[in-house]
Amino acid sequence: VVVTGWLARPLYTTILRRAEVTRVNGRIPDQSQAPDPALPVLTSVAQIRNLGNEGARQAYSVQLTAILTAIHPLKSWYYAQSEGVGIYVDATDQDVSSLRLGQKVLLEGLTSAGGFAPIICHPKVTVLGENALPPAMTVDPELAPSGAYIGTWVEMEGVVHPIESTDGDLNFKLMTQLGAIPVALIRNRAQLDQLVDARVRVRGAIASSFTKEGVLLGYRLMVDSLDYVSVLRPAPTSSAAIQHRAIADLLRYSPPGQSSFRVRIRGAVTLRQGND
Repeated sequence: VVVTGWLARPLYTTILRRAEVTRVNGRIPDQSQAPDPALPVLTSVAQIRNLGNEGARQAYSVQLTAILTAIHPLKSWYYAQSEGVGIYVDATDQDVSSLRLGQKVLLEGLTSAGGFAPIICHPKVTVLGENALPPAMTVDPELAPSGAYIGTWVEMEGVVHPIESTDGDLNFKLMTQLGAIPVALIRNRAQLDQLVDARVRVRGAIASSFTKEGVLLGYRLMVDSLDYVSVLRPAPTSSAAIQHRAIADLLRYSPPGQSSFRVRIRGAVTLRQGND
């Protein structure tokens, strides 16, 4: 075929929009960009991750069974986990609204270089089963900086900090043993404000944050809905229920975990900036 269209470059791929496709007879002369038929078909996420970004650029064919650990229907991407290893799947220009968390799927596509680690692009998904989420992993702080948990189903405990709306998602910081972990809630956002200052256990998929040079900066936790948030210690019913602390004590030693919660102080206003 010959394809004519408008060139567009989403995050990890190149596409032609509003394309016209014409069937032609005979062989297309220039096949320099065709996939190498000698390349093996990859059947596990571990094989893809082991390629590194440079190897993933060769567009290996992928055919593997995996479990969906996060889906973003508005941004057309999802994470999949297979045999304890996760991967980002770029589904640009595909409708992923019918996919559901925990589905077991047959995933076919091509490898590509990601912003930090190899990814799968141009996916074709066949649903094989429902409600197949694996046991949630507990994150090892020493292993986390390697990127080993990206895309995998994990659980974390921490204190919920104030809610913000960013780029279509509701986000909050979860104060954990790894430090402050940004959490994005994808669906079912009602009553989230009631969790501010509560200690919770959250289950979701780890996503990476990185620079343009592919240097890992940190993590986000992609949480499908409040169904995957368990309250371990409720938030105070009002600020009046929070015990006063002396300003001079705020930066001094406090028992482990106490510094993550809201504090209440008394004092005289000495400066006001803007609407704060």
